Amino acid sequence: MKILKLLVVITLVIAIVGCERQELFSIAQNGTPLIYATYSDAASSHLLVISANEEYKKNAIINSTANTSILKVHVDRRLRVSVLDDNKKVHVCNDSDIFSWNLDTLNANNIDSCISSIGDKTFLFDFSSVTDIYEYNPSSKTWSTITPVLLANSSSVYRLDNHIFVAHGNSSLGVTRFDGNSMIDLFSSIASISNSVSFISLYNQEFRFFVGTQFYYGIPPATLSQTTLPGAGNPSSYVQSKSGDIFYIDSGSPSILYKFNGSTFDLEKEIGLATISSSSMASYDEENIVIAIKDGSNPGLFLYNFITKEMKQLSSENITAVTVK
Repeated sequence: MKILKLLVVITLVIAIVGCERQELFSIAQNGTPLIYATYSDAASSHLLVISANEEYKKNAIINSTANTSILKVHVDRRLRVSVLDDNKKVHVCNDSDIFSWNLDTLNANNIDSCISSIGDKTFLFDFSSVTDIYEYNPSSKTWSTITPVLLANSSSVYRLDNHIFVAHGNSSLGVTRFDGNSMIDLFSSIASISNSVSFISLYNQEFRFFVGTQFYYGIPPATLSQTTLPGAGNPSSYVQSKSGDIFYIDSGSPSILYKFNGSTFDLEKEIGLATISSSSMASYDEENIVIAIKDGSNPGLFLYNFITKEMKQLSSENITAVTVK
C-alpha cells in the first residue's frame, strides 16, 4: 500500500510539472510575452514568471542559499532559463521546468558576463582576461569553451535574429558579430572612448552604445554621433524597446527614467525619490518596457507604457534581474 501511495504521489508530481511546462509553451505560442524576474530573500533566490495582466504568475526557488543575488537572467526559445549569480555561478533549469534546477553548472570569471542564445544554442560570454565563450550542452548539463574567442575588453552583447553583436574596447570602440560558430570583426575603431561599453543595440542599421556618461549612435563605418547623458551621472540600466526607443535610468535623488529624442535625452518619468541600489530593464512590446528596481523608496517590478506614461506595479520584491520571453 505504501508503495502504491508513493507511485501515486510521483505520478501527480510529474503530471503537475508537465502541465506547468505545457502552460508556459501555450502562452508563448499565443504570442503573450512573459516576464522573468529574479529576487532574493534571507533563505533563497527566486524566479518570478508573470504576465502583464497577472493572470499567469509562478514563483520558483532557484537556489536555497541565503543572500545570493541573481545578476543576469536569460530565457532561450525552448524556455530554458539560465541565471548568473553574484558568486559568478551559473544555474540552468531542466528544460523549461522552472521548479527543477541544475546548480553550479559553470563558474564564470566575471559577474558582468552575459548569457545569450542563437537558435537552440545558449552561450555565456565571459567578459574577463580569459575572453572565452562557453556553450551549454543540455544533455550533459555542462558548459564547454568553443573555438571563437572574444576580443580584449569585450563588455556587452546584443542579439538580433541569428547573430550576436559584441561591443569591445576601452579606448577605441569596436564591434564583432558572432553567428554561433565564428566571430567576424565588423568595425575596429568607430569612436574614441574612455570607458568600457555598458550597452549595445542595433535598430535599422544604426548602432547605439552607452559608455560611461556618454551615448554614441550612428551607422558605421561613418563617425558616430555623441551626446552626454543628463542627470546625476549614475546610469544604472538601459533598454531598447521593440519600437526602437532608447531609455536609461539615472540613479540619483530622485531616480529618473530618460528617453532618447534623436539627438539628446529627455526626462521621461521620475521613478523614485531615493537613490536606488540597482535597476534593470527589458523590452516588452512596441509600447511598453519592464522596469525592475532594487531598494530605493519604491522597489519592485513595473510595466511602463511610454505612450500613456502609465506605470503598473506587478510585484513589490527587490528585483535584481529581468528579461522578457
